[in-house]
Amino acid sequence: MRMLERTFCHCSGIGATTEARLWNASVRGWSDVLAGRASGVLSKGLVSRLEATVAESQVRLSDRDARWFASALPRSEHWRSSEAFADGIAFLDIETTGSYSEDLTTVVGVHDGRNLHQFVRNENLRDWLDFVSDRTLLVTFSGSSFDLPFLRREFGLPLDVLHIDLCPLLRKLGYRGGLKAVEQQLGLGRTTQTAGLTGFDAVRLWYEWQNRDSATARETLLAYNAEDVTNMRCLLAFAVREMRRRLWGEPPDV
Repeated sequence: MRMLERTFCHCSGIGATTEARLWNASVRGWSDVLAGRASGVLSKGLVSRLEATVAESQVRLSDRDARWFASALPRSEHWRSSEAFADGIAFLDIETTGSYSEDLTTVVGVHDGRNLHQFVRNENLRDWLDFVSDRTLLVTFSGSSFDLPFLRREFGLPLDVLHIDLCPLLRKLGYRGGLKAVEQQLGLGRTTQTAGLTGFDAVRLWYEWQNRDSATARETLLAYNAEDVTNMRCLLAFAVREMRRRLWGEPPDV
C-alpha cells in the first residue's frame, strides 16, 4: 500500500499518537477507514471527520491535486507523497552568484526521475520555469531555507506544490550536516572532478567561467550541480525506506 494512502495525520485532530493508535488497531489505510474500522478506536466525532477527510483525499489523489496535499499534510510529512506523485517528481538544486539577498541564480539542475536537465544563466535559465510548471513534487536538500526562497524571490513563482526537504527528513534518522557530509555518512561517493568542492567553489567557478571564459570551470560547475541533484535520488530512496521501517516495521514494498 502506498504511504500516502496509509496517512491520517492530515485530518484535523489526528496527530502522530492517534495515527499510530489507528495503525496498531489494524486500521492500515484509507480503505479501512471507509469500511468503518476506525469506529471503536476514535470518538464518533473524530471518526466522522476522518471519514470525510479520507473521502476527499481519494478524490484529490485521483485528480492529481498536489497542491491540496501540500496544504493538507504537515510539511514534515510530505515525504509520504513520494510514491503517489512519483510521476511528477523533480529533484532540484541551484547554484548562485553568492548571498541570498543580493545575488542571482546561475544554474538550476533538475532531475525528473529519468533524466537530468540543467538550465544556465545567459543560456537557457528561464526555461526551467516551463519545465517545472507541471511538476507535482519537488525534492531538495535544505531547499526550504535556501533554494525555494531564492527562486521565489528571483522568478516570482509560488512553488506551492509538495516539497520534500531531505535535510530535516534525514536529520530525523540521525544523519546531520550538509549534503556532502550526509553523502559520506551513507557511503555515497563523488567523482574526482567534484570531490571536495563546496558551494563556495560553485561561486568561484561561475566567476572563473564568466571572467576568463574557462571551459573547464563551466564543465566543473555543471558536473558539481549534476552530482548534487542525482545523489538526492539515492538519499530520498534511503530516507523513505527507513521512515517506513520506523513507522510500520515493514519493507518498502509492503
